[in-house]
Amino acid sequence: MAVETSNLFAKLKAHLAHTQAKFYQPDSSDYKQVEQCFIEKPVKTLGIVKPQNADEVAAVLQFCIRNNVKFSVRSGGHDCAARTLVNKTLVIDMRDINGVAISKDKQSAKVGGGILTGQVAKVLGEEGLTTPVGTIASVGYTGWSTLGGYGPLTSHYGLGVDQITGAKIVKARGEIQTADGELLVGIRGGGGSLGIIVELTIKVYPIDKVSHSTV
Repeated sequence: MAVETSNLFAKLKAHLAHTQAKFYQPDSSDYKQVEQCFIEKPVKTLGIVKPQNADEVAAVLQFCIRNNVKFSVRSGGHDCAARTLVNKTLVIDMRDINGVAISKDKQSAKVGGGILTGQVAKVLGEEGLTTPVGTIASVGYTGWSTLGGYGPLTSHYGLGVDQITGAKIVKARGEIQTADGELLVGIRGGGGSLGIIVELTIKVYPIDKVSHSTV
């Protein structure tokens, strides 16, 4: 039996009682601000949960499966059809999973599945590094890169998808898996269709010279 809307958050909060996940019910004062996407869409979701790490994403997904709760996943919220917001679904908002861990040799970095392109550029730039990103800072990096990823540095380093060397996902049954082989190939082009992407490993490059002009 599906969880009644009125009981959903009580059950979800109990399920995630020992986590740092954040909850936003439709009647809360900050819900609209968190829900806002690039394209406005008049929907009534069940609410929003913001997991803080891969284990919490898995826990939310397991809750949804056990309780027959439909869900959607969002990061930047720039989908042209606003498909991250769906009526009567629980929104899993990935934006707090936005860490960047640069390798010691400064040739790669692990980035959180909810990080935005602007955050990637900022953190890498502070370390004298770069990687291809798009032109809109608020776009989710994971969706942008795994589905192609065209940007100003494409002619020099390739598409965003070309930078992806590894990934970690939460599969449909709530299991965390490191993606390699065929699964990684599928992610590099198929995006989140094979699971919720909680981490990407990407190539990074030293910033030698920056040139920019506008015509």
